[in-house]
Amino acid sequence: MHAEEKDDIQKERYYTKQLIKVDSFLKQDFTYLSSKIHKGYDRKNDLQEKKQWQIMKLTGLGFVIILGVAASVLMVLLVLHRKKKKEILQKYMLLQEKWESQQTLAVVKPACGRRSSLPEEVVKDLLVKLSDFEDNGGFRTKGLTLDMLAKNFGTNSNYLSVFINDTKGLYFKPYLMQLRINYIIKKLNEDKKYLTLKISGLAEDAGFLHRQNFSDAFLEMTGMRPIDYVKQKKLEAGSKM
Repeated sequence: MHAEEKDDIQKERYYTKQLIKVDSFLKQDFTYLSSKIHKGYDRKNDLQEKKQWQIMKLTGLGFVIILGVAASVLMVLLVLHRKKKKEILQKYMLLQEKWESQQTLAVVKPACGRRSSLPEEVVKDLLVKLSDFEDNGGFRTKGLTLDMLAKNFGTNSNYLSVFINDTKGLYFKPYLMQLRINYIIKKLNEDKKYLTLKISGLAEDAGFLHRQNFSDAFLEMTGMRPIDYVKQKKLEAGSKM
């Protein structure tokens, strides 16, 4: 009985020692693992922070580039805008000089300026009728065609076409266009109420069916759009007040 108790005590001491060794091993191992875990976590944080910094750096650089491009575009647009304004002013001044010296901007010549190849009696008749057509604003009739005008003149369109080309040096359409544009420019220079009209109103008064056709014709003849001409005319009128 005493031997059994002694044997049990020895076993208990043995197992206790083993447990102490295991505990000591676990503590050492856990400390190592804990250190590894913390190091790994810190490294992961460092990598994330570095990545975030790189992203912020790239974002900032991209923002600076965008601002630089935007500033360059704005500068170019500003230069082009000023250049355009200068060109418009120069064209306007040249047109006004021409207007004041000739009271016309078109190259429409007097009806008796050239000899016609048509029979003399036809020429005499058409001279009177075309002169009346110009003086009384017949060219402002909307939708006017060569056939319509020839019918009003009591002649045929071939005769009228030849007569206009012989005496004006122009075909019917450019001749009609120049009469209309001259009329509007005359009104803009002599009647202030025309400066208050919209471009569509000017086009209609001149006999054009569409605003765009009027604007294109004005540009073709003067080198500038009617809206730009009106703006310059208003500025000029305001400076004289």
